[in-house]
Amino acid sequence: GIGLKVIGARPGFMRWGMGTSLMIKKRVAVIGGGFAGCEVAMSIMKGRQVTVIEEADKLGNGIGIIDRKPELNILEQGGVRLMPATKLLEVTSRGVRVRNTGTGAEELVEVDTVILALGVETNDSLFRSLSSRTKDVQLIGDATTPPGKVKRTLEAISEGYRAAMSV
Repeated sequence: GIGLKVIGARPGFMRWGMGTSLMIKKRVAVIGGGFAGCEVAMSIMKGRQVTVIEEADKLGNGIGIIDRKPELNILEQGGVRLMPATKLLEVTSRGVRVRNTGTGAEELVEVDTVILALGVETNDSLFRSLSSRTKDVQLIGDATTPPGKVKRTLEAISEGYRAAMSV
C-alpha cells in the first residue's frame, strides 16, 4: 500500500490491490492487534488465512467500547486467528516466530505475507510547510492530539467537514 501511494496510485487501485493476491498472499500475519491491525485483518480476511499477533493481553486497543467485541467476533467468525499476549521474535523466510508472553511457548506461524500495523504516527510536515506560506490551512485529526493519542475516524471526518465548511 505504501509503495502504491508513493507512486501516486489512486485509492481504488490500492483497494483492488489489497483484494488480490498480487501483494498480499494467502497466509498473512498482521503484527499489531490494535485498531489499525484489526481493521487491516477485517479488510483482507476473505479467502485468506489471517493471524493477528498482539503483544498486549487484549486485542482491539483503540476500538470503541461498543464496537470492540462485535468486531473481534467478526474476525473470529471469519476464521482469523487472534493471538493476544504474543511477542514477535523474528520474521523468517517461512513465517514469523512468536512467543506467548504468559506461557513462554514459542511457535513458528507459517505465513507468506507480514503486515505491520503497529499504530499511527503524526506527520504534519505538509501543514507546517503550507502554514509558513499562508494562514488558510487547518490542522485536523490525530495531528491535533498529544503524542500517543488517536482520534476515531468519525471525529477526524467531522473535523474535516467543519474545516471545509469554514472555507
